[in-house]
Amino acid sequence: VDQEGREELVHTNAELRRRGTHFIAVESRGAFGCLFTDFGDEFVVHDVDGLEPRRHVITHISSAETAELVVDEESGLALGLSVGDLVQIDHVEGLAGINGTRHEVRAVTGPHSLRIGSTEHMGTYLRGGYLTPVKRPETLRFRPLGEALQAPECIVTDYADPDRPRQSHVAWLALHRWRRANGRWPQAYHEEDAAGVVQLAQAIDPSVPSNLVRMLAYTAGGRLNPLACFMGGMAAQEVLKGCSGKFRPVQQWLYFDAADCLPSPAEQQQLANFHTEGARYDGQVVVLGCQAQEVLKNMNFFVVGAGALGCELLKNLALMGAGAGPKGSVTVTDMDAI
Repeated sequence: VDQEGREELVHTNAELRRRGTHFIAVESRGAFGCLFTDFGDEFVVHDVDGLEPRRHVITHISSAETAELVVDEESGLALGLSVGDLVQIDHVEGLAGINGTRHEVRAVTGPHSLRIGSTEHMGTYLRGGYLTPVKRPETLRFRPLGEALQAPECIVTDYADPDRPRQSHVAWLALHRWRRANGRWPQAYHEEDAAGVVQLAQAIDPSVPSNLVRMLAYTAGGRLNPLACFMGGMAAQEVLKGCSGKFRPVQQWLYFDAADCLPSPAEQQQLANFHTEGARYDGQVVVLGCQAQEVLKNMNFFVVGAGALGCELLKNLALMGAGAGPKGSVTVTDMDAI
């Protein structure tokens, strides 16, 4: 659905929701990517992290209305539990009645201690025992695209800039509104087009940095293969989560950008540098410029290993034109015969 407008996607999402079908939309434009998921009103995640529950050795259980349970500190492993989590207790000597029972965590009193329910009538703890976290299904509620556009729930991908996803959401909203009004995407590094997108973004939220919006508008007509590869891989992961109910899915917006790799402000003024001629790498030239493309084509690359990851790397290098120039090369070495 990468080529669809937001209005068409809202209608598609509503129809798929009516049929009970999961919906994933992914978009890659220039140095910016956007992913949205809608798995319905009640999506059950059976295993949120895919990890085997780690068993802890118990060193003490008090006999009380709200019993305190302590695990071995010498292992160096913290419990990592929260209030409301479920645990199972086994192989305890003394408190025979507690073996095989499950308890909700009432309170977390330290990295190696917590409180559970009553153990008053189960006896006195002597020694031993194991505590094992129990995974419980988690039900998630997703909003349809029409609602999520107005009240976004975004994943933070960079904790050094936690407000970036919200700002990116506004920038993308403005970009799509400009495209709908003008029937095309903004031209590469075209100041007048970018100013129109910035104006729309400021009307939505004046606090959004104009430079972020401008960078999105400048490069929206181009494509960077590595970013498209990354966003496509993220979307594929969400497909597997939606089909299996394993691992917590993106809820619901994920924004990613590589704006740091864009040309400097001085280079952006050289509009001839971003002129396209119907060539294979035009999508990249629109974003990075002809000069950067020439440098990339004439670089020499040495790839170690041509297995699963190496083959993906070679594919990306080929699609970028890396090493394809008269002075460039790509050399591959591998322990196995290819």
